[in-house]
Amino acid sequence: FSGVVGSDGLPLIIYIQSDSGTGGSTHTSLRSVHCGALNCSYSSGNTAAILYPFNPSLSVLYFEATIGSDGLPLIAYFSTGSGGATMTVLHCGTPSCASGNTEAFINLPSSGWNWGSGGFAFIIGSDNLPLLVSTTLSASPFGGDLIAVHCGDIYCSTGNTETLLVSAPEADFFAEVRAVRGRDGLPFITYWKTQNAANYPMRLKTIHCGDILCSSGNTLKAHALSQYNPSGFNSVSLGRDGFPIISYFLRTLS
Repeated sequence: FSGVVGSDGLPLIIYIQSDSGTGGSTHTSLRSVHCGALNCSYSSGNTAAILYPFNPSLSVLYFEATIGSDGLPLIAYFSTGSGGATMTVLHCGTPSCASGNTEAFINLPSSGWNWGSGGFAFIIGSDNLPLLVSTTLSASPFGGDLIAVHCGDIYCSTGNTETLLVSAPEADFFAEVRAVRGRDGLPFITYWKTQNAANYPMRLKTIHCGDILCSSGNTLKAHALSQYNPSGFNSVSLGRDGFPIISYFLRTLS
């Protein structure tokens, strides 16, 4: 689950709910709870909403939420099923996401999205437009690219621009893609990447984008090395000085 605070100053909690379908299959829906008070107490008038209902042929697997430049919640979610894979951006019409919601479908890269090995990050840039950073699938079991999609409007409905950040075969496997907007207004991205197809060792890496599209002047750096698959745990935020703070889980041979 994830939580954001909207323009009304109240928390909005987004979560995935699973439901066992026929034949042992599992379906998922995307839901939200808008708190009626800061403490989200049961008696404070919390409001529940279904953002994506149960669908026997499609399930929501992963999502990221943020607050758009208009002060309303913005949720990107990845769903997959018999109809294929879809990346959707949902713009809420109210702080509670109870009405007026609109959806935009992000065109899939030619290789498709790969939420399983890397997930994705979703932030608002200094131009007040969303930026989505994701891994993509490739022909090999562990291959793929790291890409950025800069939205052309606050809904991600038009003028989206895709940029290749790290290409295969160097990008053989990713885990836990994260991003923040730095004090310079430019995206800062963290991720784990394997050194070989065996899934370990893994190296923690960062990208400082050279522009808001991450299309030029990017700076890539390698950091901690984990001898075993760290299950991709890492997070990034900005400190009071405006510089990134990265926390991560590291496994060693000892």
